[in-house]
Amino acid sequence: MKFSTQKFHRERFFWITFSVILVVLAFVLFLKNISYKSKLISTQQHEKMLTTEIEDLKNSLDESEKLLKSQSLLRNWDLKRLKEKGLRDPIKDIITDLIKHKELIPYKGVL
Repeated sequence: MKFSTQKFHRERFFWITFSVILVVLAFVLFLKNISYKSKLISTQQHEKMLTTEIEDLKNSLDESEKLLKSQSLLRNWDLKRLKEKGLRDPIKDIITDLIKHKELIPYKGVL
């Protein structure tokens, strides 16, 4: 009978230890899950903020482009004269040429 009680105690110890390990493991996984959910929510909020910022920048760029297109810096007779001199698209050609010569305008654009 002594043998079977000792065996019973070993089995009981094994199952208790096994159960405690499972509970601890489940608790650790639960904490990790909470941490990952928190990081996921934070990342999603950051993504929304960046998406909104990108949309705002796109809208701002579109508005700036519309403004530039509506405001011709050269009069029609200036454009005609420059086309006669061989420029296909005078405004683009002038801008391209100015970009090539950075020493002429050493400052970065503001807009």
